[in-house]
Amino acid sequence: MQACDELEDSRELEEEKRLETIIPAMLETCRQLKAARELVKESLIEEFHVKEEFADVILKDYRVPEEENTEK
Repeated sequence: MQACDELEDSRELEEEKRLETIIPAMLETCRQLKAARELVKESLIEEFHVKEEFADVILKDYRVPEEENTEK
């Protein structure tokens, strides 16, 4: 019984360590995507003379719906 508990504790610790590395990477990816969207928006406005509200609509059309974005 003790061996099972130790094995479960070991697995939980491994999972925590894995999440500690994955979550910061995911947050950084989100920051980079947000920055990229802002650059595209600025480009639409400045280079293509698109109004800001239309640039927002254009960018919104290219978002991936949540159900397609999550792993199954």
